[in-house]
Amino acid sequence: MVHGLKTNPNCKGDYIAIKTDMSKAYDRVEWDFLFQRMGFDSKWIQWIMMCIRSVTYTVLLNGQAYERITPEQGIRQGDPLSPFLFILCAEALVQVMNRAELEGNITGMRLTKNCPFIQHLLFTDDSLFLCQATVKECTSFLHCLKLYGKPSGQEINFHKSSITFGADIDPVMKRLIAELLEIENEGGDVYRGRYYANKDFLECGKGYRPSYAWRSILFGRELLVKGLIKSIGNGRATSIWGDKWIMDEVSSLVDDSGAWNNEKLIELFPPNEVHRIHQMLPGEVDDCYMWAYSIHEDYTVKTGYEMKVRAKASLMGPVSQEDQRLRNTLTPEVSAWILLVNCGTETINHVLFQCPTATRTWSNVGIALPIASLPRSLEDKLSFAFDIMEDKSTPQTLLVRAIPWVLWLIWKNRNSIMYAETQVSQEKLLRDMMEEVEQWYMLNTAAPRDTVERPCLQNCDRWLPPEEGVIKCNIHANWRSTALHSGIASIARDQAGNVSHHARDAITHAPNPMVAEIRYVIWSLTSLSDIGVTKVIIASDYNEVVEAIKAPLQWPRYRDLLQQVMKLKDKFAMVAFEGETITANGIVRDIAKSVLRDGRFQSYLAWGGPSWLHDRLAREKN
Repeated sequence: MVHGLKTNPNCKGDYIAIKTDMSKAYDRVEWDFLFQRMGFDSKWIQWIMMCIRSVTYTVLLNGQAYERITPEQGIRQGDPLSPFLFILCAEALVQVMNRAELEGNITGMRLTKNCPFIQHLLFTDDSLFLCQATVKECTSFLHCLKLYGKPSGQEINFHKSSITFGADIDPVMKRLIAELLEIENEGGDVYRGRYYANKDFLECGKGYRPSYAWRSILFGRELLVKGLIKSIGNGRATSIWGDKWIMDEVSSLVDDSGAWNNEKLIELFPPNEVHRIHQMLPGEVDDCYMWAYSIHEDYTVKTGYEMKVRAKASLMGPVSQEDQRLRNTLTPEVSAWILLVNCGTETINHVLFQCPTATRTWSNVGIALPIASLPRSLEDKLSFAFDIMEDKSTPQTLLVRAIPWVLWLIWKNRNSIMYAETQVSQEKLLRDMMEEVEQWYMLNTAAPRDTVERPCLQNCDRWLPPEEGVIKCNIHANWRSTALHSGIASIARDQAGNVSHHARDAITHAPNPMVAEIRYVIWSLTSLSDIGVTKVIIASDYNEVVEAIKAPLQWPRYRDLLQQVMKLKDKFAMVAFEGETITANGIVRDIAKSVLRDGRFQSYLAWGGPSWLHDRLAREKN
């Protein structure tokens, strides 16, 4: 659910999640509320109360025990009966929340239109509530807590509670809701306060009484550490020799101007390492970790899984040409199955080709494999099966193309019986399998160019004007290599296509095209602000740059430059960033190319457009 707040378009603009912390939850349970108001039989209540009232406490003062204290409320920590009693107590909160939802005071969150609405998730004394990010619903939520808390004795510790906001919720609304609920912590801050307040996340332990969620996070930390490298900001938190960043702090390699000290780099590192260091841009932001195995250096489950598979494959040794041919033939499901086969100790030949279930499956599918005469090795049998798919003389029916799914079906059915103790009829399995085969081939069959690509070109590959009162500024950085200059250019037009101004420049020491493009975004925003533009659209054909500006936290390598962009945005009444096709961005690309082609290295900004592009600008205007 929390992940949905960050990524799901149905949720991230309207909902919040509130994780509450009950203050001394067990100690505050009122006995009268727990039994007298819940409608239990009096005999059952007597039995339970005999267990609860057996508890007494003794105070030791100077080593001497004094009179016993008999409690009149609360249930004991560590008693196996206590969690069940607390669940009974929390059932009252569930009823209060459900009634509020029925009355329309609280709206639960659902991930898709076919999912049920969910407005609370409870696990003993841990609670997660979901509602719309409005003052009305947050007020109703507080009212529900008050209705439940007064008779039950429960109190919410708002200082230890936290809010997770949907990714697209307005910052002003965030501040308003936080003040209304009196909850200052946002997102994962509660984990930091409880488990690693005085340590780094990568160095902390499990802590006292760790939750299941926290133990699960630590379980994945081992994989995370293997793929993390340091991204350099000011260099103060990174050790040159001790950290993975490509004894002293890295900041000692940065001069007073904030650039790399080339003399020190040459003194300490071989030439190839000096070149790699120059690809990193130091800045005024703090050092941080980033993920080394994705294009934007932000961790994803997909890249973590791929790293794990590569590590396992390296332990298994080099892959033969025959194995590689087989893997290229397989679907992702069967590729995962091959990995399981190779890593396990169980013999698979009998499971897939010789046991009665397997032979019956092959027969029902209608594929006649001469099982008895097949070679003994698993690889040879798989080669024989996949050769049938590649044999041009064999009619390529859907059944023949379903061979990878048949293998997966047999293996999956075997695991369901062994580990899940469930078994589905073979007729249903085969029916579902054929539907999946049909769908896979339908989705992976290329559509005719006339029906797919041409409409897209007609609709997208031309310059589109902005709304009235807005300036659209197309930009481009013509990057060639780290050692050469990069030509940069921009051209600004209004809703009628009239050119307001154009600019060009040459920059040096851009380690990659993305850095060059972001640096020119900064240059353009600064220039537009200086000449009094208040509403602007920045259009670039470098889509990754647009994505990075819209979600800067997912691109940690460029966070210093992106932070400068965020500061410049505040100077405008409206600023937006749009992706542009290469064709639609053609004019500004030609201006940028002319910088290096014609040796025009002088920086300038001029009103109107370039005279040598007058005809093209007129055609785009019309």
